[in-house]
Amino acid sequence: MEELNILIDFYCTMGNTSKLAKYLRERGFSIRQISYDALRMRERVSIEPARVQLIIERVKALSKTMEETMSMWNHACVEAWIEVHGRRRGENRRVLSKDGVCIYVRPGVKGRTVYKVAWIDACREVVDQPIPESTTRKCIQSRLEEVRYIIETIEKFLHIHSWR
Repeated sequence: MEELNILIDFYCTMGNTSKLAKYLRERGFSIRQISYDALRMRERVSIEPARVQLIIERVKALSKTMEETMSMWNHACVEAWIEVHGRRRGENRRVLSKDGVCIYVRPGVKGRTVYKVAWIDACREVVDQPIPESTTRKCIQSRLEEVRYIIETIEKFLHIHSWR
């Protein structure tokens, strides 16, 4: 079994935390408030070959929602990863560069392998070296071009993984 996970922390402008929470819940996103001005949204979707297009549609809905709510948040921090259950033997930590996306591969808990988007500019293959988890978290301002870059990267990541 494989799961796509997207975690977004929204840091809201004064007075907009509850408005954003309501808006996200109405669109079916799972959220929780982590401070007076921050919300955490997590998408967890099982990946099956027949559902890849549906997952891409959900990512596009996320993009649209982020664009529609840009006036309610100042910054957002994004992480995206895929967990593969049943880790293959000999799977080591490494960084891969595929189609312009840096992917950090590391062993997870309970025999899983974790493939995380690494938001680094100079992506080069690194083997057996852990990288800081902060490189797998991208913080952006509420700008349209930044939101689109994040979503395009997640879509590429999903396509890369679905055809591996």
